Amino acid sequence: MIYIVFILFSTFRVVSNGIGGTDTITYIEHFKNMKYVRFFSIANLTLNDFEYLYYNLMYVVKLCGGAYINFEFLIHSSIIISYIYIIDKCLNEPKSSVVVILFFIPLLKSLNIIRNCFAACLGCVGLEKVNENKKVAGVLLILAAFLSHYMAIVLFVFLLFNKFFPNNWINKKTEILLPIVCLLMGELSLPIIKVLIDHSGFSGYLNKIQVSLLGYVPIITLYLVMIFTDDFKNYVIKNKHYVYFKAHIFMISILPITIMIGAASRVMLFFEIPKYILYSDLFVIYRNKINNKTAYDVIVILSLIIWLIFRIYRMWNGYGLMPYKNKLFNW
Repeated sequence: MIYIVFILFSTFRVVSNGIGGTDTITYIEHFKNMKYVRFFSIANLTLNDFEYLYYNLMYVVKLCGGAYINFEFLIHSSIIISYIYIIDKCLNEPKSSVVVILFFIPLLKSLNIIRNCFAACLGCVGLEKVNENKKVAGVLLILAAFLSHYMAIVLFVFLLFNKFFPNNWINKKTEILLPIVCLLMGELSLPIIKVLIDHSGFSGYLNKIQVSLLGYVPIITLYLVMIFTDDFKNYVIKNKHYVYFKAHIFMISILPITIMIGAASRVMLFFEIPKYILYSDLFVIYRNKINNKTAYDVIVILSLIIWLIFRIYRMWNGYGLMPYKNKLFNW
């Protein structure tokens, strides 16, 4: 039912100048002019500006006689099926399903930054496979994510972090010091990072300064709550969510660097679902400690709804998603 509702809501929305997603108009133009995309540009010695998998998938749909709406149906179907798969795998505690409210945020983002969201879904399923110790499948899915959006390279960096940063090093001290060390290293190495990005197909993400840090306050606050909740680490280990915990630590650690290069929002999208899974763990841990569970549930649910409304309000303005119109229902 969730799949049908989202597909009807997303794929059949009206897209024109000013509504339906600011990036969607660009993707429609790409679809009209799409030809086979090479992986590497020999002339410039850089990755092609058009990601190999995503745009060649677009080319195949066009080659088969499909329209852009058919391509979007395929991508949105992949996104929603990925989320359903992850929710089914990871949210086993019935009460933790309250956090599913937050899953609507990346779903709504996909109405505009569809390629980023598609790659993030492939990457998140890949992380789940790594979590299940199915490493080959996980790496292949993350590779597919990278071939759909170059920013997914951050997931390969995380795989190295996950493998070579020992679990017994994860404690309160490292969870606090690691982001600070990364911030200092990022400041020192920023010129080198910019040069590397400029010659690796990422130049479009440079010099987009993100001044407002308000959106990061809840993330950092809840990260500190995780750190200082004594039984949190044991709980995520018991629920087989430890890979997601390490992914969250990694994401918080690289956050300052991604803000410096103007790519924080795109990079964080690859770690958004693991973050929500950890929030569900945090919700259950504190629910078990509180006597008045009904009041606790109401407060948390209302807080999540308020945050969702706030995020929708911010996205509507920036993404050009309102006024919403649907081809099927003539809204």
